[in-house]
Amino acid sequence: MLIAHSHCDAGWIKTVDQYYEEQVRYILNATVHATAADPRRRFVWAEVVFFSRWWAEQNAETQTLVRQLVANGQWEFVHGGWVMEDEASTTPAARVHQLTVRDRDAQP
Repeated sequence: MLIAHSHCDAGWIKTVDQYYEEQVRYILNATVHATAADPRRRFVWAEVVFFSRWWAEQNAETQTLVRQLVANGQWEFVHGGWVMEDEASTTPAARVHQLTVRDRDAQP
């Protein structure tokens, strides 16, 4: 049972901070609890820029729970980029660059 979700743009109409504060924080909080409540549930996430920020705000208990959800195959990270690039209009070199750039201040 997949928890339906599209993606979260980083700075398209709103700033990254606005998206995070108004939407993303709630999406990630809700899906952690929803997937933990039912082992049949699955969630897929792509935008590492938001997950990194959310992760830094979590306590050890929530981080352990997320690690368990990943190990159980209930949470999956796809794409591997800081954000999802626009596959339709970007060059192959730009797509590779996007996947290799990261926030130097972020904690792993």
